[in-house]
Amino acid sequence: MPGRFLTAFILFFSFALPGQATGILEQATIIARMSSYQDGPNCFNTSLLSLGYTRTQVYTSSAEIEHYLKHHCQEIPLNLKKLEPETLLTYSEDGYLVHSAVAVSKENILEKNSLYGSKHHEVFGDPAPGKYLLHPVKQSAFFSQIGKKENAHARAYRCQNATQVSVHQTQFESDDSIRRLKEFLTFIGTVQKIQNPTDLAAKMNSELLQKFKSLRISEALEASSSSTQKESYRLSLAESLAYQWNLLNCSDAYVKYDE
Repeated sequence: MPGRFLTAFILFFSFALPGQATGILEQATIIARMSSYQDGPNCFNTSLLSLGYTRTQVYTSSAEIEHYLKHHCQEIPLNLKKLEPETLLTYSEDGYLVHSAVAVSKENILEKNSLYGSKHHEVFGDPAPGKYLLHPVKQSAFFSQIGKKENAHARAYRCQNATQVSVHQTQFESDDSIRRLKEFLTFIGTVQKIQNPTDLAAKMNSELLQKFKSLRISEALEASSSSTQKESYRLSLAESLAYQWNLLNCSDAYVKYDE
């Protein structure tokens, strides 16, 4: 989407949506201006960015957003024809969580349809890399399927504010293994702005590989359980980091990570 048109589009939403949740809308308009030039940032990450639970554009696993749903959100009645602003919306098929979005008004949501950045054009035929969508929920490729597909289901959640959630995150990050996972995940998020393949290759060097291996991701995934809130957080970060690392190092987005 050309910059001038996007700006006008955002300004239109800023003034044409009476009664919206101002904080979420402001955050959504900032996110809508973003781009992701490398594969990774997805719908779950977009939702966490909107809620202020993270500041990093990076792949977010379903385990990570399910951690927040379980420990920081409460399900509320859903009416897709009249959304509750500032709510987190989820979309599932056959019982599997596959998509999320955040309601910014009674009709509009912010969502992202793909985890792809550099491959966005090849997947969606859209030249805008890693495009974020601020539009009516009825235009969503996912939520528009509710009532049309028997195996499709949507839910709505009211979640704690970012300040409350950060208290728990800070406590957990006093654990060295969790802190290292979070720091590496945050660092990996910085490469999303690298457009030149040569520069990206230089960033993903052998030294970085050794640091990644030192985190013992495979062992963490095998040993961790979600029995406590802390372990749920550790496991969710490990899954997000493993997949993001895989996306940045593999030509096929779905090659299994195995380090």
